[in-house]
Amino acid sequence: MKYRYWAAIFWVGFLISTCGNILLSALDSHAWPTPPSWLTAETASAVVSAVATIVIARFTVRLSRSTDLLWGEAQQAGKIAQGSLQIAQQGLELSRRSLEVTQRAFVFFSAFRPEIHKVEGEDHKFRVTGYGFSASFSNSGTTPATHVQLSTQWTRVRPGVVPHFPRPARTVTSVLGPATGGMSQPAYFSVDELAAAFLKKVDLWVWMRVDYRDVFDPSQEHHHEMCGKVSFLLDPTQVPGDGEPPYCGILITGDQNTSG
Repeated sequence: MKYRYWAAIFWVGFLISTCGNILLSALDSHAWPTPPSWLTAETASAVVSAVATIVIARFTVRLSRSTDLLWGEAQQAGKIAQGSLQIAQQGLELSRRSLEVTQRAFVFFSAFRPEIHKVEGEDHKFRVTGYGFSASFSNSGTTPATHVQLSTQWTRVRPGVVPHFPRPARTVTSVLGPATGGMSQPAYFSVDELAAAFLKKVDLWVWMRVDYRDVFDPSQEHHHEMCGKVSFLLDPTQVPGDGEPPYCGILITGDQNTSG
């Protein structure tokens, strides 16, 4: 509606100008009756020019305002388009990260698994020589884990002391495919160490860590570490009876149980 209004103003100005020119031509040619003394060709020309100028000026002002409005709307549309592009880029980045999180490798240890070491004596009775503690690990992700490195450490300390196991230097690494795994190197304690711990003279600790990377961002390192203290059900120097579980295990505790 606004455009039609401005177009009408323009055409009205154009018609006034045209009619004025026709009137001037008629006055010059004496085709009209003798006009009043004040209505001369110069006066008529000035009036027509003034009216046409006013109409055209009004049209120009309206056109200028319309241009400003259109430019403002164009700028606003540009801002909206830019915001939509940023939202789309953020959505794309979120989708990419979600894909990485759901598809990348995740390597974790299971619980510690005690294994009794025993020998048979001359009296045909078994005697405990020690315990080994290991843990299985697996990649639960759908893509391979690269630069996989396993570490196992164990120690004995004074009762109540919580040891800190240093992260070993990176050495030989391997690749672990999806839905595959293996067993860690076992930590071993002799029967004498187990007997001393059972009597609360020492504490026995085991720590395991796996470091790895994923195929989406090879520069990003991930890990899972598991730490715990040997705990006892019964005297670990005794051989469990048939069907009985091992007399000692690992109580997971300490601040070195993290993953990332």
